[in-house]
Amino acid sequence: MRWWQIGKRDEDLEREMRSDLELEEEEQREKGLSPEQARYAARRAFGNTTLIREQTHEAWGWASFERLSQDLKYALRQLGRSPGFTSVCLITLALGIGANTAMFSIVQGLVLAPLPFPNADRLVFLWQNRPGIPQLAVSYPNFEDWERTSRSFDGMSAVTFHNFDLTAPGRAAHILGIRASSRFLATLGVEPVIGRDFAASEDQPNGQWVLLISNHLWRERFGADPYVVGRSIDLDGKSYTVIGVLPAGFHFLADADIVTLLRPNMPVIFADRSEIAVLRGKKPAASP
Repeated sequence: MRWWQIGKRDEDLEREMRSDLELEEEEQREKGLSPEQARYAARRAFGNTTLIREQTHEAWGWASFERLSQDLKYALRQLGRSPGFTSVCLITLALGIGANTAMFSIVQGLVLAPLPFPNADRLVFLWQNRPGIPQLAVSYPNFEDWERTSRSFDGMSAVTFHNFDLTAPGRAAHILGIRASSRFLATLGVEPVIGRDFAASEDQPNGQWVLLISNHLWRERFGADPYVVGRSIDLDGKSYTVIGVLPAGFHFLADADIVTLLRPNMPVIFADRSEIAVLRGKKPAASP
């Protein structure tokens, strides 16, 4: 039954009950009772009208909705009498729902949902540790040592996030970006949809100021121009050259709008063998 039919069915029930009562009263009057006595006798013979209504609603499947409606009305009346308590309840609920939503989003993104890359089960993160510090980020010099000497992995890339100030093209804005070594996309098994990936020669202290842009940034700032390669973006007071566009929906732990090389603009702190994460792609197991 549809919700808008409930009122009509209830009206029909009330009409039927009223008609039965009137017939019962008429029968009692025919037995010689006064109108007042006939009315009381008819009600006694007919039974408890409220109970009949509830039993009928139970048969129709409405009872649970009625009880819920009554509970909600009672709760709203009680909350209306104590506005201070109501405010505390609403704030507590809002904070609890927000915290749980944020936590679920993190768990969904990092644990439940598979990574959106080919052979995602072969990707691992690597950190350092020290006494009392079980997870410590890795410095760029350490990363270079591992990349040079590792024989257990077929790809390795250093990765960190950075908030950039974009001043051109278009309006100024703060955007999230990724700083990574040149094999970042290759390690993930991702290729640009326009342009090219980073070259190893660009991953040097004197390398070019180049970057890859997200599909979203390409459409928003460049109008999905298919000839975007070679155009410039001003970030943190420096001019970068666009060399490629990332696939739509590319997501690496967060929705970053650019990927640029770590080495040419590496902060001094990264040279102190601290503060940087390393992503590694594992080789397939050797055949017996």
